[in-house]
Amino acid sequence: MVDLSAIFEQLGIPKADSGSVEAFDARPVPRRPQWRVAKNAAGLPAILVAVDAPTGTDRPLAVSLANLRVEHNVRCGVSREGGGLEVGRYSIIQCLSGDSDVQACFLRTIGGALVGLEGRVEAKDLVELVDRLIVLFRLVARPRERAIHGLWAELFVILSANDRAVMIDAWHSQSVEHFDFSRGDERLEVKSSSIRSREHVFSFEQVYPPSGASVLVASVYVEEQTNGRSLGYLWDQVVDAAPSSEARLKVERVCIETLGQDLGAGRAFSADWNLAVASLAFYQVTSIPRPAADCPPGVSQLRFRSDLSLADPAEALNLGEFHRCCVGVVTPL
Repeated sequence: MVDLSAIFEQLGIPKADSGSVEAFDARPVPRRPQWRVAKNAAGLPAILVAVDAPTGTDRPLAVSLANLRVEHNVRCGVSREGGGLEVGRYSIIQCLSGDSDVQACFLRTIGGALVGLEGRVEAKDLVELVDRLIVLFRLVARPRERAIHGLWAELFVILSANDRAVMIDAWHSQSVEHFDFSRGDERLEVKSSSIRSREHVFSFEQVYPPSGASVLVASVYVEEQTNGRSLGYLWDQVVDAAPSSEARLKVERVCIETLGQDLGAGRAFSADWNLAVASLAFYQVTSIPRPAADCPPGVSQLRFRSDLSLADPAEALNLGEFHRCCVGVVTPL
């Protein structure tokens, strides 16, 4: 992945805009001469793309969101590395948020997308990239959907697995799904506790999956610790483990959708990694305490608390291929 943040940190603040020219300090992206990482007079990050003005159905639209601006064929004054000013027309993709975490997300997402864009950039490439950013930046503006320690636990389980790429592929795309991970007929549900307890809340659908499906439950203690591993660190590690730009985008989308407006606080949340390693345990859903399968007519959305300490941990020899990958071998980060 191209590290655009490192380039951005080297940029200075340009002189204010002059007349019809927008001012930027900018540096080219390695091996991608059409792309520049830029900083405007307000210190906000932008990507400048030198692309021919498109016409017809390939013409990308301008975008104006709370934290994202996209305009095309804009006259810009770009500071040269050795001094002087170069004036040209660019497509501008700009983060309007002053939040450093949102800015880092913006640069990281574009850096991931650039992995597959080493040739000449066409208008359709910009359209695809902007569509990705629109999805993410709309999620940033939404309220948080789930508990932060739950996301920390899911990222931890991905990093603990034998094959992180497989785990990312199996990770849920929507927070409303019944299970956190799904591959073939195998499911994995991750449960976390901040009070060192194996008591977790389940839905009826999680303990009685569709016929033929096998469910494994991961239970882990996620205890907040000032000097622990931050969620942001785990997030970045999982992004680095993603095997493709699409997989990287999926990781960004799931994390941002979970945290929403609490992106900064969520990335800063830190937990005790060693405690998580020591406490991680797996259980077959058929072995945990659960209600009877014959739910009475008219009863729906049943949720209950189950004490997994009363169940025996799962044995790897009895697990399917995906579940054996989930159990993994935890290594220090």
